[in-house]
Amino acid sequence: MRRIYFDLTDGFTVLSDETGVVVGDLDEALRQAMTAIEEMRLSGQLRGGNRWRIVVRDANRTVLHLLPLR
Repeated sequence: MRRIYFDLTDGFTVLSDETGVVVGDLDEALRQAMTAIEEMRLSGQLRGGNRWRIVVRDANRTVLHLLPLR
């Protein structure tokens, strides 16, 4: 198990996730990120979402994956 963080960025602004989630592996983290994207899309929070990305990272701030918010 490891703690993974999901930061949001548009290339200029970074909204850092300071809490993170505990997951078994990267695939589980990506599934959670995709669920979060869908929830934000349904709630209308993704206006102008073409510029934004979710940065999936570990506690050392190592980037594990980038997900576009399309």
